[in-house]
Amino acid sequence: MDLKVKISQAISGSISDSAIQKGTEIIHKFIANGMKHLPFDSIPGNKIFLTDVTSSYIAYYEDNVVVEHYTMFPNSPCLQEHSHPFANVCIFLGGDLIGSSGNAILNISEQLTDGYWLSPAFKPPYVHGFAAGNRGALLYNIQIWETIPSEITSASVIYYGNPLGPVHKKLLKSKV
Repeated sequence: MDLKVKISQAISGSISDSAIQKGTEIIHKFIANGMKHLPFDSIPGNKIFLTDVTSSYIAYYEDNVVVEHYTMFPNSPCLQEHSHPFANVCIFLGGDLIGSSGNAILNISEQLTDGYWLSPAFKPPYVHGFAAGNRGALLYNIQIWETIPSEITSASVIYYGNPLGPVHKKLLKSKV
């Protein structure tokens, strides 16, 4: 069965345009306020989430939005396509990053203007993947939920697709 079909079956419900609009407003406020992070320990369950090719932590959350700060390790060939049950927005901050969706590949590093690149909101079951070049990559992976999420955690944990390697597989099994 095709990954997109599996993901569609796994995701119950959808993300409404009004939830996307509300989330987008929160994201623009986050950017306008200098992308300031909340204190690490003020976020329930926060920790360093480690996979074979990334490390991340929750940097900010408000209402239906969770902002996660990602470091992609240099030369990470992880165009492993996957999806999530939330709408997804990316703020690319620097480094070397390539994104993929289906047959489309975008050199996101070339899109950098004004110190960052902001993606549009992609609704589930948007299938995508990333790879980092020699410098690695820094980005915010932003979750927009239909309502306030019951649990604030990493997109690496709320993940539909094949694991990025044994470290990620262990994280997925632990679900924390």
